[in-house]
Amino acid sequence: MGNINDYLPLSLIGTTFSGDPTSTTLGNTLRCLAYLFYYAWKSGELNITFDDDKFTIHNPEKMFIMATGDDGNIYSLREVLKRIKEFMMTQTSRDVDLPSPLG
Repeated sequence: MGNINDYLPLSLIGTTFSGDPTSTTLGNTLRCLAYLFYYAWKSGELNITFDDDKFTIHNPEKMFIMATGDDGNIYSLREVLKRIKEFMMTQTSRDVDLPSPLG
């Protein structure tokens, strides 16, 4: 396990069965948003604090994050997106035979 500051706490309650058109899309959307917020936060481009069971975004005007299903986008200044992408590339693998830090 890593440092507690390496994790974005997120509680999702319920079970999504593969193939259920509504629930699967909702689950994929929430997962995609969680990944995008995590990348923006850990890259230092989004200021998020955590209190009990909620998190607060302190600079939401800096970027716009959206997702539908497993498709997501982050809209921001080019230099901000470059730093987020650089962090994302350190946390993911482009080779199915290599492990990635995020699984």
